[in-house]
Amino acid sequence: MTSINNLNDIVDNGLCIGCGLCQSIAGKENIEVSMTPKGRLEPKEIGKISPEVFKKILNVCPGTIVEGLPKEEVTPKTEHNLVWGYYLSLCYSWSTDKKIRFESSTGGLLNGLSLYLLESKKVDFIVSLFVRIKKSRLCFTYCCRSKKTNEKYI
Repeated sequence: MTSINNLNDIVDNGLCIGCGLCQSIAGKENIEVSMTPKGRLEPKEIGKISPEVFKKILNVCPGTIVEGLPKEEVTPKTEHNLVWGYYLSLCYSWSTDKKIRFESSTGGLLNGLSLYLLESKKVDFIVSLFVRIKKSRLCFTYCCRSKKTNEKYI
């Protein structure tokens, strides 16, 4: 197993998803997040990150935290898949709105759930990502308060 001792270890081992959490913890004066020639957002250490701050980054970094089903929940009924690991059940799901289902990725599941949460007033807004340019991996963060929203980027 690869040892993760600094920010470069996360990036160089392909673990970084470009979310920017590390920058939000260490500050813009210590970490710069920029687009690479391959079209990915990646952090670069531009100031000194203390061991205490790096530990905070490791505690929340989605690229370094990979957890499966807790051992105490692995039972004879537990299934195992080489890709997904141990699981209790896997289900197919999709949006019941045909427009959402066939125009969204993953069958519109997240769009459908987001709309339900907004329309039922269970949440005030949904923070989501979208791609502005087709065939680009550059995503923008958007705050949605309704199905048709015209809010600015976050």
